[in-house]
Amino acid sequence: MLPILRTFWLVALVPAALALGPSPAHAVDLSFLGRLFGTSKPAAESPTEAPDRVTQVNGRFRISESDWSTFATQKVEARVFREQIITEGRLAIDENSAVPVISPYAGRTTRVPVIAGDVVRRGQPLLFMLANDMVSTQNEFVAAISNLDKAVAQLRLAEINEKRQSDLFAGRAAPQRDVDQARADLENARADHRAAVTGLEALENRLRLFGKTDAEIARFRADRRINPEIAIPAPADGTVVSRRVSPGQFLSGGGEPVFVIDDLDTLWLNIFVREEDVPRVRRGAQVEFRVIALRNQAFAARLDFISASIDPASKRLLVRATVDNPQGVLKQQMFASVSIQVGAAATSPAVPRNALIYEGPVARVWIAHPDKTAELRRVTPGITDGDQVQILQGLQGGEEVVVRGALFIDQMTAAFRR
Repeated sequence: MLPILRTFWLVALVPAALALGPSPAHAVDLSFLGRLFGTSKPAAESPTEAPDRVTQVNGRFRISESDWSTFATQKVEARVFREQIITEGRLAIDENSAVPVISPYAGRTTRVPVIAGDVVRRGQPLLFMLANDMVSTQNEFVAAISNLDKAVAQLRLAEINEKRQSDLFAGRAAPQRDVDQARADLENARADHRAAVTGLEALENRLRLFGKTDAEIARFRADRRINPEIAIPAPADGTVVSRRVSPGQFLSGGGEPVFVIDDLDTLWLNIFVREEDVPRVRRGAQVEFRVIALRNQAFAARLDFISASIDPASKRLLVRATVDNPQGVLKQQMFASVSIQVGAAATSPAVPRNALIYEGPVARVWIAHPDKTAELRRVTPGITDGDQVQILQGLQGGEEVVVRGALFIDQMTAAFRR
């Protein structure tokens, strides 16, 4: 449509302008037609225009001073690289140091004074409960105390009777038969006393298994007052990492632990290795990992466990490292990014990641020369360790690479490299 309109206006205006004649007084400037229809030629370039920002000299590119000042370079240095397996893992409690707490008897819980995360000391009550076994044991203990008191009284009476019969026999006032009977009664009383003492000691030991201290047993022996509530004490110092009981809950005794206590000075790092990487994993391999909460800090450990089978669902092999955690900065269930070092160490030139420019599978870097010229060079990258990339071929130590502005140079010189 636009060309038709242009033609219409040209046909209408040109004859009108020519009709005015060639007189200078009626001269008409038709240059606006060129501007209107885009046919005018551009003005000649000024001879004082600024020089080109990029020039090519012997395969290198000379960059203008103003552009060069915006770039940053870094010298290539040798660094030790080791082949790594990059995977993920999760922190968990060290089950070798964790102490499960299992209720040894049945009953209903009345109080649970601790929660997960609390630091507890050995002997500190973790929960209180009404235990049927505790009541029956206390009843038996009271009966055993009474039985012992009776045995003591019978023993004293037998000792007195034996002495009396012996004295009468010595004075020819009692027959030998009475002396023999008194001595037999004394032996029976002594046997009953020993049995009563043994039975009481057995019940005291049972009370100790229920968590009663010697002081509590002594008070109970003195007042003989039955208390059906019993406390389950902490078996070790540490942190309550798991609690699976609530007030009012009935415990059947045995079974699953109601608490798990751990000192948390060490943790397990469970690592999940892909199936194709399994042949390269060895026990004792060095491990480095980072967690999101402490992303700028790297932690080191060594593999000390390799599972015998691969998980059928995830197709991953579980391997494990024991991690020291003396300050408690690491927490169980933290997600970790893990690198497992495999193979022999190798020293190679290294460059930062942002120095590399990728075109498909091809990697290149821009070399900065002392004369402020840049050279594009193809390199062969290897292992990536953090921000540093191993260069297997293409660079030598001491050369400088552009680390800030490499993409800018690449775009500026693209026209020369076509």
